[in-house]
Amino acid sequence: MKHLPVLIADKLGLLIPRLASDHDGEVVATARAIQRTLAAEKLDLHDLAATLAPESRRGGRWGQLEPDEKFAALDRLGTANLTAWECQFVASIREVLTADPSRVLSEKQVAVVERLLARTSGRRAA
Repeated sequence: MKHLPVLIADKLGLLIPRLASDHDGEVVATARAIQRTLAAEKLDLHDLAATLAPESRRGGRWGQLEPDEKFAALDRLGTANLTAWECQFVASIREVLTADPSRVLSEKQVAVVERLLARTSGRRAA
């Protein structure tokens, strides 16, 4: 995770609340000001996002699970009311992780797993 210099963080702290304006022009101008502020330090919005959502959180709940917990979650999904495609997807993810438990799923795969876990547990997807 990258850290923003304190001076930049202070400037961004003053700019970000302006994104809540009801005036579209002010919102766009503020977004551009944020980009310029970051660019002055050779940073961009991706760097800002990385400071706000470190890697361990981007995967949502799935990214925080231990390997045995991931298998248990996949087992629960296997007994849930899923479409044929979702069942096949869960089976393929289980097969991949069985072959290589240290395998890192793609962002899209994690997003699907998170969505399925959220839907079957009644919580909102991250």
